[in-house]
Amino acid sequence: MSGRLQIDGNFEVPGSSHIGLSGPSRIAMAVLAALWLAVFLWPLQDLGMLQGPVTFLPLFVVLAGVQVLPWSWLRPFAALLFSLAYVIHFFSPGPWQTGLLRVLHEEGQQLWRLIHVGQLPDLLATQLFLLCLMFLYWLVVYAAARERLWIFYNLLAVVVLAAIDGNTQVHPNVAGVVVVLTFVAVLGVHRFQQVRFVPPRTHRFLRYWVPLTGLVVLALAAALFLPKQGPIWPNPFAAWGWGTGAGVDSSAAQKVIGYQSDNAHLGGSFVPSHTSVLQVNTASPAYLRGEVYNEYTGKGWLKTTQASIPTRLGATLPQNQTFRNLPTQQVSQQVTVLSNSLRVPVLFAGYSLEKITADSSLSGQYSYGALNLDPETGEVTAGTLRKGETYTVLSREMGVPDGILRALPALPAHVSTAFPAGVRTLDTQVPSTLPADVDALARKLTQGMHSEYDIVQAVQAYLQNNYPYETTNIPVPGPKQDYVAQFLFQSKRGYCNNFSSAMAVMLRTLGIPTRWVTGFTEGTLNSQYTGSGNQYIVSNMDAHSWVEVYFPSVGWIPFDPTPNFNLPFAQTGSSAGGTLNPAGNNAVPAPTPAQHPATPQKPPAGGGAVGTAGPGLSVPWWGEILLLLMVGGVAWSLRHKVVEWRHHWVWRSANSTGMTRALQHLVRYLEKQGDLPKRAHTLRDLASVADSYEVPGEDYWHLVNTAEQVWYGQKQPDRKDIRRVYHTWWHWLLAAIRRK
Repeated sequence: MSGRLQIDGNFEVPGSSHIGLSGPSRIAMAVLAALWLAVFLWPLQDLGMLQGPVTFLPLFVVLAGVQVLPWSWLRPFAALLFSLAYVIHFFSPGPWQTGLLRVLHEEGQQLWRLIHVGQLPDLLATQLFLLCLMFLYWLVVYAAARERLWIFYNLLAVVVLAAIDGNTQVHPNVAGVVVVLTFVAVLGVHRFQQVRFVPPRTHRFLRYWVPLTGLVVLALAAALFLPKQGPIWPNPFAAWGWGTGAGVDSSAAQKVIGYQSDNAHLGGSFVPSHTSVLQVNTASPAYLRGEVYNEYTGKGWLKTTQASIPTRLGATLPQNQTFRNLPTQQVSQQVTVLSNSLRVPVLFAGYSLEKITADSSLSGQYSYGALNLDPETGEVTAGTLRKGETYTVLSREMGVPDGILRALPALPAHVSTAFPAGVRTLDTQVPSTLPADVDALARKLTQGMHSEYDIVQAVQAYLQNNYPYETTNIPVPGPKQDYVAQFLFQSKRGYCNNFSSAMAVMLRTLGIPTRWVTGFTEGTLNSQYTGSGNQYIVSNMDAHSWVEVYFPSVGWIPFDPTPNFNLPFAQTGSSAGGTLNPAGNNAVPAPTPAQHPATPQKPPAGGGAVGTAGPGLSVPWWGEILLLLMVGGVAWSLRHKVVEWRHHWVWRSANSTGMTRALQHLVRYLEKQGDLPKRAHTLRDLASVADSYEVPGEDYWHLVNTAEQVWYGQKQPDRKDIRRVYHTWWHWLLAAIRRK
């Protein structure tokens, strides 16, 4: 470095965007900017646009931590590294080498799809969202250092929060309060830097911040406890139907990844979550059946009230109309609850439930009457299970049913006469508002067919082969739109809720009874498990929905119309002529359970699906060596920056104490370099050394005079002098470091 350093009116750490701030103030500003931006994540979650805002908090911790460091080049590097670590953790858990290669490979493919097809899959969308958050944070930091721009940002934030509050079902009151408090705190930091404290200057922090904090607390208390009038102005958007939530389904904010009991309003995209909720020890994989719905409203599904009978642990349950006259195998499943987030009053179990037992943690909780069985659906309700509780169920799993179903007699001309009266009345209902196009499409697909099995397969194959599986940009039905009709004729894309609802409703228009079922797929096989049988980890991503169809003399049979999903069948040894993957019910071979892939495979009933790269992807030995070389190359290229930061950290505060510590460090470093003999020195003895490092003479003598005034004259220099000494010192020290 050569030439005279230009000194402006600000104390600025090299690479820092915090202008005119001391060390503690820079840290405060970085934290406040992170808090200001992070608080907007919760309204986004309530609007159904985001899930799991807590998982993004480490991002803001990283951003704030890196922001106080002196090198701007480190910020994008740390941001990119964190975003990769985030998507690897949630989309490709396992060894980081495998996860990194898998994520980079999938993101390359998804970027191509985004450019050429216009599709934005979840993994790439999450990565881009993280990068957007990072850029927004840097903009907020930039604005926070400039008072006028900061005021503009906060006015804009208040307008946005007010628009959300007045025109949706979401009321971001907490976010509004935090934004205002952060706004005041940042302005307080600016004013603190400008205040000239008269002697004594001790306890400057307390003398300034305690009165300011007290004033803000009093204002908040007054705003909270004083009586408030209702709105006195009419809604200005009412004429366009805005401001009442009419344009957005009120339940859209609830449509997030994971299992949910409220399915009255379906639709919307979702955000993936790999939170584990259940652990299942069993010999054979099986779908975990949860709740059964039989009333379609045009917006979603409701349960028709059924009689329930109390039961107890260990009792043999009466069998409902499921899997009659079919090959079955008894399977035991030990289910352990892994999360308290699964707050639903249902015991998840395989088909068809025969008996429930439990460990000691449940024996006292579920006495007689605490468990209730619906004899029609086989659904068992109970109190909400808590993390760590375990129960064991015996179920009768079905073998491949195709041969028997295909051999059933043809349906009569009046289809409804083939089914029992109770089933016919309850499970063929469709709303009067259902568009006629749905019925017309179903009849067109099954024209000339008389076998119920052929009809079911035709509808299922049509959905699997003509509609893509998507989890993003999925609309919520408008006030006058039907959920199934919107999927079939308008959006023409969706996830499990769309496919299963469409199949159930289309078959109902033909007079065939159906039920809509929610639960979980079998989950992910735990390859680390060494006990008897197999262990499956079921996460929010495995939440799913499918269809049950009623066949005379056989009962309710499950079908899964969602592409790439397959109902696992029991190995009974007598599958009545079927095959393990019958063409109709499994149009696309199911992936082997593996660590979460990166292409959508399993949609949750509450909102969507997951993705993982295909099983079998492994990192070759040369890949690991390449990764190590890359990491080593990055570390080698950064070695000089690390050394510079270690020296720069000596000047941690913009005052005379920091200046003294830094100048002493400079002298010791010059002695270590051999520029000075190891003896006592004064700053005036270093004129020739400063000249050898091309430190301008005017700046050198200003440094000497300022230091002597502090050390010998007991005078406190003003901020302008401190800033100039800092720049001269860093110029000199940096030149010495780089000469080495």
